[in-house]
Amino acid sequence: MESRPFTDRESGTYGGLMLSLRDFRDSLVSYPGFQLNMKPREIDCLIIDKCDPDEPMDNDIARFFRKHNIIELKNPQEALNINTVWKVISYAAQYKSEGTSDDPRDASDITITILRAAKPKKALRQLKEGGYTIENAYPGIYYIGGMVDMRMQIVVSSELEGDDYVPLRIQRRNADRSDYRRFLENTDKVYTEDESDLVSMILENGLYGGRKEVVSMARKNSVSYKIMREVLKDELEEREARGEAKGEEERKKLQAENEKLKKEIKKLQSMVGML
Repeated sequence: MESRPFTDRESGTYGGLMLSLRDFRDSLVSYPGFQLNMKPREIDCLIIDKCDPDEPMDNDIARFFRKHNIIELKNPQEALNINTVWKVISYAAQYKSEGTSDDPRDASDITITILRAAKPKKALRQLKEGGYTIENAYPGIYYIGGMVDMRMQIVVSSELEGDDYVPLRIQRRNADRSDYRRFLENTDKVYTEDESDLVSMILENGLYGGRKEVVSMARKNSVSYKIMREVLKDELEEREARGEAKGEEERKKLQAENEKLKKEIKKLQSMVGML
């Protein structure tokens, strides 16, 4: 199965999702940017669940999973309305249609998850007006029924409760400081070295309005600060270079003012000598 690395801000959300599912990582195979066909049409993320279907995972997001799980990642700037929902359904339909005898991809084995930081009030209203069912099964988890013969849920990450979802809750503007702190503490004490790439995705692309605050707080957490300095290396070097350039400019300006002042002093001295 082909996939491609993330190159934009959806990577932060992906990193948060996978850290939130970290307890079940051995049972999940993730394909970021799963390509549906040769044309530029792809699923944001495909997760294959290797667990026994009769033993659902104890995780509010993954409890819904079956064998094939299609994930649509929406960043805070992207709109989410009923047309977006139908677009994701079309991805799932194409994915199902491309099954083979070796990989039949039954509709009952496919789920759709749309993940977004803020509650998509417009989309939920349109779904309700369309006669589809909406069940708020858990905090931040909305099951959608009646559209297709596939299980579908909308996940509102800002409403998720529990430590597992800290990596997702921090990916919004005005995130809770305690979540920032917990994320950094987990980076030092909980997340493994193998998960550092997911942490880097969040630090680089998923902080939105909280980067300055997290950088400041990270100074107290050796591991997270080390990762952040590596992630932001180019940005920090550019900032330092600008600072050095500005410092040199200020030095030259001060030197010119000093030379001007010296000339004024000499001029005054000469005038005093003539009196």
